[in-house]
Amino acid sequence: MKKQNSVFILLIVVILMILMFAEYAQPKRINWNPTYASSDQNPYGAYILHQELAEVFPAQKIETKERTIYESLKRDFKARTHLAQGDVNYLFINRLFDPNPTDFRILKKFVNNGGEAFISARLFNKAVADELEIKTSYFFLNTKDSVSLRLTPPHPFANQTYYFKPGTVTEYFEKYNKTKSKVLAVNSRNQPILIKYPHGDGHFYINTTPLAFANYHMVFNNNAHFVAGILSYLPRQTVFWDEYYKEGRIHDNNRLRFVFSRESLRWAFWLTAVGLLLFIIFDGRRKQRVIPIIKPLPNTTLEFTKTVGQLYYQRRNHKNIAEKRITHFMEFVRTHLYLSTAQFDDDFLNKLAAKTNGDRHEIATLFKQIKQVKAKSVISDAQLLHLSSHIDRVKAAYEGKDLNKVEETKASKQFNNHIIFGVFWLLMGSAAALSYVMTSDGDMLYLFLGVVILGILQIAFGTSQQAKERSNRIRLSKGKKPLKQNSL
Repeated sequence: MKKQNSVFILLIVVILMILMFAEYAQPKRINWNPTYASSDQNPYGAYILHQELAEVFPAQKIETKERTIYESLKRDFKARTHLAQGDVNYLFINRLFDPNPTDFRILKKFVNNGGEAFISARLFNKAVADELEIKTSYFFLNTKDSVSLRLTPPHPFANQTYYFKPGTVTEYFEKYNKTKSKVLAVNSRNQPILIKYPHGDGHFYINTTPLAFANYHMVFNNNAHFVAGILSYLPRQTVFWDEYYKEGRIHDNNRLRFVFSRESLRWAFWLTAVGLLLFIIFDGRRKQRVIPIIKPLPNTTLEFTKTVGQLYYQRRNHKNIAEKRITHFMEFVRTHLYLSTAQFDDDFLNKLAAKTNGDRHEIATLFKQIKQVKAKSVISDAQLLHLSSHIDRVKAAYEGKDLNKVEETKASKQFNNHIIFGVFWLLMGSAAALSYVMTSDGDMLYLFLGVVILGILQIAFGTSQQAKERSNRIRLSKGKKPLKQNSL
C-alpha cells in the first residue's frame, strides 16, 4: 500500500511538472490591448515613440512621470520651477484623459504660465471637455480600407497623406471653439483631429487619435513622419512623459511567463515547489494518529457551595447556621490553639486572648453571645451577622490581620473609585463647556449640564456609600442589622 501511494504521488508530480513546462514553453502571444506605455513593445504600446523623443527634441531632457500631475508639478522642487516658468512640454497619450479636479487645475496653471500640454485621447471627461470647449465623436466605415490623416498648411508635410489601420483613428472633434482654436490636422473627411487651444501664456494641443502614436503605426509606411510632424508644433524644451494615467499595463496571457518575469515571484515559485517536494519526501509517509486531549474533570466545589448556601438562604434557619459556625470555631480553637473547650472560664478567655493576640473584652463578648445563641431556639439576621463578624475578627487577629482595617481599605478603594469617576465626569463637563464657549453650540451646553450632574451624583453616591459602610461596622459591633447598600 505504501509503495502504491508513493508511485501515485510521484506520477502526479511528474504530470504537474510536464504541464508547467509546456505552458512556460508556449510561444509568447501578441497582446493587442492599447496601453500606450513607454515600456510596452506590443503593437499598441508606445515604446518606439518614447525612444524617438530624443530625436524629435534633440539636446532636451526627457523625464518620465509616474506620479499625478499635482505631485509632478506642485510637490517636486524642480517641477515647481517648471510650473512657475512654464518651460516644459507635458505629454499625455491614453485612451481616456480623466484627471481629478485638483490635477487638472494644476495643469491649467502650468499652461497659463507658459507650459505646453499635449493630450492625445479618444475620450475626455466632462470637466476637461467643458474647459477646453470640445466635443468628440467618431465615424464608422464599413470597409477594410485604411483610414488617412494629414497635417494642415502651412506645415511642410501638409501635402502628404498618412494611412492607418481601419477602425483605429476614427475619432474627431465634432465641436470646438473655432474662434480661439486652430486646426493642425484633419482626417480624410476634413474633420479636425488635432487642435491648438490657447490658455494664458501657453497652449493645449488636443488630439483624438492616440493609436496613431502606437508601435504598430510608427513602423507602418511613413507614419513616423506624421507623428514627428505633430510633435514639431511643440517648442524644443524639456519633455515630461506621463506614465501615471495609463489605463493598461503590459499583459501576458501566459501566467507562468509573468511569474518568471518578476524576480520575487520567481523565487517564491521555486521555493514553494522545492518545499512541496521536500514535504512529499519527508512528511508524506504515514504518521501515528494524534492522541486526543482529555479534558480534566471540572471542579464542582464552588457550584456545590453556592447550591448549599442558596438552600440555607431559602430556609432561613439562622440557628442551624450559627451552631455550625460555633462548632467550626471550637474545632479551630482545639486544633490550632490547643485549648480545651470544656468550659469557658476566665483562665480560658485569658489564654485565648493571649494566643490570638485579640482583645480580651471582644473575646468575652463573643463567648457571651455564643451562650445566648445556644440558649435560643430562633435567632435574627442581625444576631447571626454579629456572631459571624466576631468569629471572623478573632480568627483574623490570630492570623495577624486587622479585619477593621481590611474592610476600611476596601471601602476606601470603592470611595476613591467613585471620586475618580466623579472628577472625570466633571473634567468632561469642563471640556464641553469650553467647546460651547468657543463654538456657541447649544448641544454642547446640554452635554455640559448632563456630564456635570453625572459627576456630582457620582461623588455624592461614593460619599454616601462610605458613610453607610462605617455605620454598618458600628451596627454589627452592637449586634444590630446592617443597612442595605445601594448600587449605582
